[in-house]
Parts: sequence; C-alpha cells; structure tokens
Amino acid sequence: MTGAGKDSREWGIGLAAAAACAFSTAAVVIRLASDLSPFEITSYRMLLAGLLVGGAARVVHQPLRPGPGDLRRLAPIGLITGVHFLAFIAALSYTSIAHALTVTYTAPALTALVAWRLLREPMPLRRWGGIALAVAGTGILVEFEPHLTARILFGDALALVSALAFAFYSVLGRRERARLPLFTYAGWIYFLAGLATLPFALAAGTYRFAPTAVAAVVYLAAVPLAGGHTLYNAALRRTHPAAVNIIASLEVIGGILLGWLILGEAPGGHTLAGAGLTLLGVGLVVW
Repeated sequence: MTGAGKDSREWGIGLAAAAACAFSTAAVVIRLASDLSPFEITSYRMLLAGLLVGGAARVVHQPLRPGPGDLRRLAPIGLITGVHFLAFIAALSYTSIAHALTVTYTAPALTALVAWRLLREPMPLRRWGGIALAVAGTGILVEFEPHLTARILFGDALALVSALAFAFYSVLGRRERARLPLFTYAGWIYFLAGLATLPFALAAGTYRFAPTAVAAVVYLAAVPLAGGHTLYNAALRRTHPAAVNIIASLEVIGGILLGWLILGEAPGGHTLAGAGLTLLGVGLVVW
C-alpha cells in the first residue's frame, strides 16, 4: 500500500470511530422522543439534518444543486437511507437497545457481500474473520435471550431490515465519492430520505410536540445524523465500506452502556459476551 493510500485508510478509520461515538447516543435519545411515531422521528430528523448539512455545504462553497442526473441517482439511495433509519427507530419500540443495535450491525457481513458484488472490492481473510466474529456475537445475543417473545423477534426482524438497508447505503455512498462533494451528497441523501418518509409521518402523526420530544429530534438531526453520518460518509470515501461499517459497530458498545446508565436497561451476560466478540471483530478489521 502506498503512503498516500495508507494515510487515507487511517483517516477513514479515525472518521469511522468518531462517527461511532456520535451514533452511540442515538438509541437512548430516540427513546426520549417516544411521544412521536417512528415515521415522525425519522422524517423530521432527516429533513432537519439535510438542511444543516446543506448549510455546511454553502459555507465551504460546495454546490447546493446537483444536476438532474445526479438527483435521479440519489433518489433511490435516499429511499434506502430512509428505510434504514425508519426500521431501526421502529425496532426500538419492540426490542431492547442491545438487540436493536447488535442485530443492525450484522450489516458488515452484508456490506462485504454487496461491495464484492457491486464494486468488486476485495475482502482479505482477516476482515472476513472479524465479520464472522461480529455476526457470532449477534447469535449469542439472540440465542441466549432469557425472555425471548414474538414482540422481541419482530423488533429484531426490523433491525435486520435496517441492517440490509445500511449495507446498501454504505456501498452506494462509497460509489458516489468521485461524483459529488461530501456535503452535497450527504445533505441531499438526508433530505430525500426525509421527503420519502414525510407522507407517512403526516398520516401517522401524533402531533404531540412535547418539548422533550422536539429537543430529542433536534439532537438526533444535529449530532448522530448531520455530524455522525456525515463523518461516516467521509470515511466511506477513504477505506473499504465493510471496514467502515464494522468500526461503526462500536456504537453497539456505547449504546448498550448509555442504555444501562440512563434507562436502566442492564445488559445480561450473553449481551456482554456478544459485545466482546463485536469488539474483537473490530480489532481484526482495523489491524
């Protein structure tokens, strides 16, 4: 690997780790917005984040208006992004933070497969081993759940939908790195995802705009999304999407800890074992 290529990969790893720190706060804050429907939380945070990143694009003199061909290409990515966020937020209504996060982060394995098929990007054996350990952690989480119910399984299924959408979002985002500047791309993806889910938000709207819920949505738009996911998209431009995805899975650890400290969702032994395997997998990918 050339020095420039190595530097780019190291930057990508650092950006992905910073993104994971921002992501880690999302699940707890989503619970604080529970007065709103999952459609409302998804749409409003995506629209606001799109406007915030659009403002950043203007500050750094990146174009605000991509061409018609660009918009046609971005529209399906925006839809996939909306599905990812909506499915994850809905999953938190049915299952625990630990389950929702860990099942969603089966995405690295799916990302590797999608990247291999769509981008023809190689995957060293070491990374495959890391991905296998991360997926094994998910198996431990579900297999040894002492209070498994149909409701929890439904939430886990929604998290799996979120994982699949996350994989495509990651790979397609990397494919756009040579076509559009970062803020132009990210701002439009968030905004298009918000528009795609807006009709459902209006139809399912509770219109209970409690101050806590409003503050939660603003935070979700600004920190985990406009901040975290834009860092994530920046990382995708510098290193392999499966590597970025599995580094971002550190969100699992941070989210579980915050859920325990703030909401009292204490992790069991099987949860800690699954989290440990996830960390080991991250280490194999980064090494």
